[in-house]
This record gives sequence, C-alpha cells and structure tokens, in this order.
Amino acid sequence: MSYPLALSLICGAEIILALLATLLFRHLWRRDSGVRRLVQNVLLAVFSGVFMLTVMEIGFKLFYVQSDGINFTLSSQAWVEKYWHPINSLGYRDFEWTEENLVGRIRVAVVGDSFVTGYGINYVEDRFANRLGQRLGDDYAVMVIARNGWSTGQELNALKKHPFPPDIVVLSYYLNDILPDGYSHGYSPPEDLLIYPPNWARPLVDNSYLANFVYWRAFRWRVFGNPLNRPEIQGYDAYRRAVYEDPAVWAAHRQRLWEFSDYVQSQGMAFYVVVFPDMLDVAGTRDLASMVAEEFRTMGVPVLEVADLVDEMPTNRRIVSKVDTHPSVEVHRIVADALYDLIFSESMK
Repeated sequence: MSYPLALSLICGAEIILALLATLLFRHLWRRDSGVRRLVQNVLLAVFSGVFMLTVMEIGFKLFYVQSDGINFTLSSQAWVEKYWHPINSLGYRDFEWTEENLVGRIRVAVVGDSFVTGYGINYVEDRFANRLGQRLGDDYAVMVIARNGWSTGQELNALKKHPFPPDIVVLSYYLNDILPDGYSHGYSPPEDLLIYPPNWARPLVDNSYLANFVYWRAFRWRVFGNPLNRPEIQGYDAYRRAVYEDPAVWAAHRQRLWEFSDYVQSQGMAFYVVVFPDMLDVAGTRDLASMVAEEFRTMGVPVLEVADLVDEMPTNRRIVSKVDTHPSVEVHRIVADALYDLIFSESMK
C-alpha cells in the first residue's frame, strides 16, 4: 500500500468515526449517565490523539527535510527527492555539458565521492566545485565527476571514460578511499553502526515520517547517547587507522594513487589534490590525511590539506548537521577559495 493511500485511509477513517460518534451520542444514546460521559471522554481523547498524530505525520512529511549522511531515514530520502538535482545524462549531480558549451573554455574536472557531489548541500551552487567555477569565471568550465561512495580506483575509471577530457584535474580524497584495498587484504568491512528498531516496530518506523523521526532522532539519541561518541563509532576509527598502518595495504593503496597521478600527467593535464580529514575528528585524523598528502607531493602534485583550513573551526560549523557529518557550506566555501589560490599560485611558477 502506498504512503498517500494509507494516509488517506487513516484520515477517512477518522472522519467516519467522528460521524459515527456524533450519530451515537446525539440520536441513539441520548440519556445522560456516568457510563455515557466516560465513553464520550475516552472517545474524545482517542480521537484527539489520533488527529494530533495525523497532523504531525503530515507536518513531518511536508516540512521536515534533512540529509543524514547515508540516506537511511525518511527525512533524508525526502531531502534527496527535493535537492538532488540537476542530474546530467552521465548520471552525475551536475549540469549537462556538451561540446558546444565547452568550446573555447578551459575544462576543469573535479573528481571524487560524496564530498564532491555535495551530499548534505542543498544547492549545487554552494559546493566547492561550483564555487571554484564561480571564482574562475566564464573562461573555465568546472565539471563534476563524482558518485557517493566512490573510491580512488572507481574515480580513475570514471575520469578515463568521461567524454570530455579535462585540461585540469582536481582529485578530492577522503580517508575511506583506502578501504577497498583493506578489504582485499583481509580486513572485513566494519559492522553496521546503526541500531535498527525491533521487528515489531520496523514497519511503522520504516513507513511513518513521524515514527521514523521519533526513533532515529529522539529515541536513539536519548537512549543511546550521542551516536558520534558511541563505542561502535570509535571502533570504526580504530579499524580505519589499522588499515592505513598496515604496510601491505598502504603499499597497494600507494600504487593506486600513483596510477591516478601517472594517468593524469601522461595526458598532459594539470593535477591538484584536495585531502579531507574526518570532519568530526580533524586533529585525530590529520596524520592519516598527511600520509596521503605527502605521497602526492612526492609525485610533484600540489596538495591542499583541508585540515589546515578547518582545524580551529568548531565541529558544528564544519559539518552539515549532527546527523550528517559531510562538510558544511562554510567548509565548501573555504575549500573553493583555497583551491582557487592554489591553482593560480602554481600556474604563476
């Protein structure tokens, strides 16, 4: 049963019950008594409660829209439906590029994952790729080549297949890009960090916007505490660090980074890299981000380390929200400005 149909049936049932109650007490059960008053009060309370819950359900459906980082809540799915556009013919959250609108322009490709697609950013104009395009001006065309969850190898394949080879490539690197190499060396993917509702409540939580909010925000947050501080999250951080510190994994990942750099430079493209730390724990993951940055620098690639730009910024300003830890609009702006300066400082050498 579809959501609109179910909601319509609930509203219709409320109206029918209200009419039946009116018929009962005005025409069939008119004699006053304690039992009659008790039944009236109970029905009034039930009807009022159901009516209030229905209004709240409609309100959450229509007005509560918020990304959650991995798109598992109904409010996040509503956010995607409302804001995940434009989508071009290549499937990227970007404008449609053609030979006609690229002619005579310097092509810049920003390659990456959800940090490039702008997950949690309502309007693409606020992403660092688009802001960079605004700074560069009409002589440049900044194309986005990115999908949520992509790793470095997938990003390289997409760059190779893109129909419009760029003149400049900007690779956005995030710390989970190494994980596929960890998987191939025996590191099992971390367990699901989400605490799902019990089976009896799952249909309600999965289909009601109000129940979904109450469970994932109020119940889960209050009962289990701030999920960002839970042991499971800390365990994921330890897992990721172990992958980086494994010499065999790092050697395989280094090779993947070199493959990316070798391809870009063999095509005569200018190459820049932006390295993001964990936006929740910039200080604790700076060393991992620096490992990657230094590796690219040994290849002669200019690198922008985002940790240097945001380490003094409060966490609530660095991230989209408490339930979406992607970079905020403010961070995207800062990265775009710093990247613009990096590109032009290098071009002047």
